[in-house]
Amino acid sequence: MKNWSYKITEGEHAGETLWSGRYCCVAGFILSHTNGNNIKILAVKRGQDCPDFKGMWCCPCGFLEADETGEEGIARETWEETGYEISAENFDLLAVETDPKLCNKAHVTLMYACVVNQCEVDDYFDIDWLPFDRESEEVQWIPVDEIGKYDWAFGHDKIINELMENL
Repeated sequence: MKNWSYKITEGEHAGETLWSGRYCCVAGFILSHTNGNNIKILAVKRGQDCPDFKGMWCCPCGFLEADETGEEGIARETWEETGYEISAENFDLLAVETDPKLCNKAHVTLMYACVVNQCEVDDYFDIDWLPFDRESEEVQWIPVDEIGKYDWAFGHDKIINELMENL
């Protein structure tokens, strides 16, 4: 793996070089169980404005911004991609993936999990309101025992299965 450099061509910093390494991403595995053992996971079908894996399913995820904690980042990404507003305090760090061979485009990924009552968050959901509606083509609560029926991006299906084994 290598780092990339960018030469600034114009303006006050013309001729200077900026270095860029790996970026930090967040991913949220949001579980709900309202009827006994009927556990569901919040998932997004990636839309036309996504840079890769269009039409595939994933859990809410994206890049961490410079002014936010990991928990704030996954709360923001969840809202942007699903329309669900879940407080940053509800997310617990699940794992950190740093192996460049396992991370999409070698990004470091902070993985978070939380459990919500689906009925409570459904009261606030409106897919037509999504701020970035071409990033998310569809949003669903998928029963965990049915994730094998979907085409998943980023290996999220494997992570969900591991999460369920450790509950």
